[in-house]
Amino acid sequence: MNLRKISDPELLANTEKLARQEREILTRVLHHLREIERRRLFSALGYKSLFEYAVKRLGYSDDQAGRRIAAMRLLQEIPEIESKIESGALTLTNIGMAQSLFRSTFRSEYAVNYGKKPKGGAKTAAPFAPYRSITGARSPKAGAMISTIFACCADHAISAWRLSNN
Repeated sequence: MNLRKISDPELLANTEKLARQEREILTRVLHHLREIERRRLFSALGYKSLFEYAVKRLGYSDDQAGRRIAAMRLLQEIPEIESKIESGALTLTNIGMAQSLFRSTFRSEYAVNYGKKPKGGAKTAAPFAPYRSITGARSPKAGAMISTIFACCADHAISAWRLSNN
């Protein structure tokens, strides 16, 4: 592919179009991974997990496979994020960070409200401390994206987490 011969405006327009298509394809891949997991097709192919299938069969690195699977599961729980992924407002990295945040926050929130210890230690009195520390330690853009996810999805995620842990 020789890009040196196309004009600057054409190169920029093509790149923007490809980036849009890439995000649209990403959500399609996430839906396909969800269906493969639902049908357990990875097992029929001799893989122990969807992760192993994504790495060994699809050729993703461990990190790429993990981010896609985390995003696929969050998309399953919170379908409203699909349009944000397609628009580029949410990235796989931010979704993974938010999902980690949800897990630690909701473990802590559950422990405080229901008197149980979170994994690895004593009860915590600050259930949203992980949120503050993550957003404070990241770039303003990443913090804003995590804040958006958290604000839009916290009630839904807390309810789903409570139901799954009863």
